[in-house]
Amino acid sequence: MGLGLFSVTGATKALQFGLGPVQAILLGVITGVGGSMLRDVLLRQIPTVLREGLYAIPALLGATVLVVAQHAGSTNPVFPVLGAGVCIVARLSSWRYGINMPTALPGEQDTRPR
Repeated sequence: MGLGLFSVTGATKALQFGLGPVQAILLGVITGVGGSMLRDVLLRQIPTVLREGLYAIPALLGATVLVVAQHAGSTNPVFPVLGAGVCIVARLSSWRYGINMPTALPGEQDTRPR
């Protein structure tokens, strides 16, 4: 729930300070992901965003819903709640169904010359 709240709040603040839509979406993602990374670091854990599941993509979706609605001229308070809800549903769905970002296989190594 924190991911959805922080991503929407970051995007809202960015729009209030006059940033453009793309910058507001990126700031919303950074705010959501950064807050969870800070939590994990304080708990002395490897950040969740680096370990498993979709994390930045749900934050991106939630921030995008809010920014698109506000960019279209709507100030209805339903859209921040909808943006946070989209983020939460996307994150929980990826967790429930085991959807992850692609990762390198354990046997694969970097073959670039050094």
